[in-house]
Amino acid sequence: MGPAELRMMSERSIAMIREVFAMFCDVEAEPDSMARFFTPDYRQSVDGRTVDLHGFLGHVQALRAALVSIEIDIQQIVSDGVSAATVHLVRVVRRSGEKATIKVVAFYRFDGDRIAAIDELTHVLEGRAGDEELGSMPSE
Repeated sequence: MGPAELRMMSERSIAMIREVFAMFCDVEAEPDSMARFFTPDYRQSVDGRTVDLHGFLGHVQALRAALVSIEIDIQQIVSDGVSAATVHLVRVVRRSGEKATIKVVAFYRFDGDRIAAIDELTHVLEGRAGDEELGSMPSE
């Protein structure tokens, strides 16, 4: 694979991450519509808790029920086309009006044009006790 092809793959994976983040933040979008970005055997690990694609989509649904807004600010992003990493801030507002800011360090692995795995570590920068659960909030 030549440098031009690697650069194109890298640009595509970064664009995909940005698109996933935009859809993740759209609290009106159906969580199932995000499935097209992920492989059927997708796995996500957040602070040591691992879920499959169904569990991830349930997590998105649980967040939508608990929050009125989600905003993601990418601080750093790199990709080689088959993997990527981000450092991003997630700012949320709960239905109660309480706010939280969480720093996330994430590593992504791609399989073709879809995300196969994400491994994340989170750190609450601002918020209340229990906000560390926002990164892996299970569906009810």
